[in-house]
Amino acid sequence: MTNPLLQALEELRKEEKLKETKRKKVPFGLKKEKRLQYYSGWHKDDRPVTEEKMERQKKLC
Repeated sequence: MTNPLLQALEELRKEEKLKETKRKKVPFGLKKEKRLQYYSGWHKDDRPVTEEKMERQKKLC
């Protein structure tokens, strides 16, 4: 392996292996909590968005 290109390739391969091993380790085994996601057509209080829009229209008229 006297060729400089082969040496550079070998170094890159070692770096890639290190990156892979670092990704696999999970510190303390903790998982991130998932945020609650609401359906875009409903609000948190379970009232449809269209219902609220109709109420706003009635108030404007």
